[in-house]
Amino acid sequence: MPVPRLSCAQLVRENQDLRARLAQAEQALEAMRSAKQQRAGDSQPARLDELGMLHRLAERLDLATRAAHMGVWDWDIRQNELVWDDRMYALYGLKRGDFAGAYEAWLYGLHPDDRAASDAISAQARRGECAYDTEFRVVWPDGSIHVLKAYGDVVRDADGTPLRMIGVNFDITEHKRAEEALRESEARYRLISEHSADVIWTMDLASFRFTYVSPSVQRLRGYTAEEVLAQPVAASLTPEANREVAANLAPRIAAFEAGDESARVYITEIEQPRKDGSIVPTEVVTTLLSDAQGRVSGVLGVSRDITARRRIEAALRESERRTRNLLEHVPIGMFQSTHDGRLIYVNPAYAAMMGYASPEELIEIVNQSSVARALYEDPARHPLLVSEVEQAQGGWKMYENRYRCKSGQIIDAILTFSERIDPISGQPALFGFVQDITARKRAEAALLQVNETLEQRVADRTADLLQANAELARAGRLKDEFLATMSHELRTPLNAILGRAELLREELYGPLAPRQIGAVHGIETSGRHLLALINDILDLSSIEAGRLHLRIGPVAVESVCQLSVHLVAESAKAKQIALSVTIDPQVAALYADERRLTQILVNLLANAVKFTPGEGAVGLEVRGDAERHTITFTVWDTGIGIAEENLPRLFQPFVQIDSGLNRQYEGTGLGLSLVRRLTEAHQGWVGVESALGYGSRFSVTLPWSAEPRAPTLAATAPASACPQRALRRSAAPLSTAQATTPEAGAARPRILLVDDSTEHRQIIKDYLQAHGYAVRVAHNGLEALAMAREEPPAFVLMDIQMPKMDGLEAIRRLRDDARLRAVPVLALTALAMPDDRKRCLDAGATAYLSKPIRLQDLLATIRAMLVEQCPAK
Repeated sequence: MPVPRLSCAQLVRENQDLRARLAQAEQALEAMRSAKQQRAGDSQPARLDELGMLHRLAERLDLATRAAHMGVWDWDIRQNELVWDDRMYALYGLKRGDFAGAYEAWLYGLHPDDRAASDAISAQARRGECAYDTEFRVVWPDGSIHVLKAYGDVVRDADGTPLRMIGVNFDITEHKRAEEALRESEARYRLISEHSADVIWTMDLASFRFTYVSPSVQRLRGYTAEEVLAQPVAASLTPEANREVAANLAPRIAAFEAGDESARVYITEIEQPRKDGSIVPTEVVTTLLSDAQGRVSGVLGVSRDITARRRIEAALRESERRTRNLLEHVPIGMFQSTHDGRLIYVNPAYAAMMGYASPEELIEIVNQSSVARALYEDPARHPLLVSEVEQAQGGWKMYENRYRCKSGQIIDAILTFSERIDPISGQPALFGFVQDITARKRAEAALLQVNETLEQRVADRTADLLQANAELARAGRLKDEFLATMSHELRTPLNAILGRAELLREELYGPLAPRQIGAVHGIETSGRHLLALINDILDLSSIEAGRLHLRIGPVAVESVCQLSVHLVAESAKAKQIALSVTIDPQVAALYADERRLTQILVNLLANAVKFTPGEGAVGLEVRGDAERHTITFTVWDTGIGIAEENLPRLFQPFVQIDSGLNRQYEGTGLGLSLVRRLTEAHQGWVGVESALGYGSRFSVTLPWSAEPRAPTLAATAPASACPQRALRRSAAPLSTAQATTPEAGAARPRILLVDDSTEHRQIIKDYLQAHGYAVRVAHNGLEALAMAREEPPAFVLMDIQMPKMDGLEAIRRLRDDARLRAVPVLALTALAMPDDRKRCLDAGATAYLSKPIRLQDLLATIRAMLVEQCPAK
């Protein structure tokens, strides 16, 4: 059954009503006892008087029970007859026909949980062990539960045997509900009081001592509630707080008792001492408590720790001070206004911008009319701007506006404002910023004028730059053409010198004396050295021009290392220098340009041999770093070493350490520069460790991965007429043993040699004929085409730079002829620039070799290409 929430006044009235009804019930029972005693004591002659008295008593009893809303019952114990008056039926929610009139019927109408206890009390009363005064719950037929109070008296015979029980019942359901509500209310308020962070207390004015203090006082002041209750109120306050209480309490009491209800509650801040001697600031809310006559009887108070609040208030004051300082010193004008253009606030910068002495003066002048009429050059703009701001729904809008200052001067300004709710008034207001841009506008106008002339200057300068770029491009082309020409002009006579030397060395013109062989060897060695110098210069020029193209592919590390050591072995042997190679077993291959990697290693090894005295040692070591994915090639020597101050100059082109070395050791100083450039092109780096007199260690570190880092740039030749085999894409020389002379009696392969140089034609023709080949000679491309169509050759050696028709055009026309399309064509030319190889292969050459070339290598290349040629169909 839900318990209603009752006010204190309702609880008091319920209690008073219950007490009155109990008093009436006691009067009724007393009347019944008197009647019983009189019946027992009166004699037979006074019977008539007894009946009259009983009638009067019955009337008084009925009046009392009706006034108290009580029901009367009479139980004949021996006959088990239970008689109810009308009120009893109402108390049990029954009609007369619904009650059987027996004790068991009454007991059955009780709540099942109350039957045993009610039956036991009834039995105890009949035995004379206690008075019949009890409470129990009854269940009405509709299921509702009501609480009844029952009083009764037992009538006994002379032997004390119980004959009857007479009593009354009345409903105390509402009283029970009120008691339960009171208990809940008390528990609720006790819970609030005992667990609230605020201290709740009551004080008696007569003794001026606390009558209650909640436990939270210990958190506030360090004292327990018992310690505070044991001391006077004055001990809980500082002297200043005591004086404030004394000064305010008495006037408030007088005002309240005089009828001023507002004096009942008072809020103040006072300081209270803590047990440890510190002071805690508190906010105290006191309420005067009054009695029924309106006189003040005590005080109810709530004390709250406001230490954090004061800290926040101090922070807010500091923040307000900083904000005010910012607003007053910021160089941008700030304002707040109403929609109709009345100023609420302006900062000093805005007032100064408009020529006013203070913000107050500006506000006063503007508010006499409006901000638009007082300040705007065009007042009609203000409503339009406000309308746009309202449509922006709280966003910021920026406009250019013109203002009229106090002096009449017109200034340009950027106006930025938005509609916001004023935190003080709670009404919409306009907040904004004004920035003077008059100087900027003037500067923009001046800049515009400058720009008008600047455009022509830029156009003139652009034309100059275009002309300069054209000159640079022309200079670059001239440089390339010069290098190509120089390469051709140097290689052409060098090819003749080396070719003749090789023919003499192989004694194709007859036997030579030992001294003659030595002289020929010297000629060839010097020519090869000159060729190396030319190649270094051309390579460096290509790198500087950004035209170095790497042909990335898988490279067998051991093969490259052995080949590189083999190429310097003859020089090392001449100086009795020991060569060694050490390769990390885990390093088998990497992706790189094999030719350029060989060039790097040969340069380093050649330098090591050059600068190592006789009977020294030079070594090549290879180490792999799987974690860093790198391979390091290290070339070490026991040579002269390098001073520390000279290390930074090592990799600069055309630089050797000093003039003394230049005189003692040959070279251009390009080797290490090429090493660094080629290594960086592979995305690697070069390092050096050296000390004068202790040798050197040059290391080249390259990326080590399972996949290539750049696309392979190897050129491809035209499709072969023979699909079964692919022609060789590289002209790498083979050993002389592989290039053997055709067998005796076999048909001599026909080779068409195309070259405009009589010397070159004669050298190659003599050499090839000496090795069993039939050679026809053409002086230019036109002659070559005619000869090839007349008698298709097995192989074509094609020079590139020739009169009438160059070699590139001749190759293209050969490829256009179905009969000549499969004939291998070896481009043999003194053109050695990086693009020359690609141009030859793109034109249709099967392979490319640059002059000068060893005749043995040429012979081996021809032999290999003929072996791979498809059989004639």
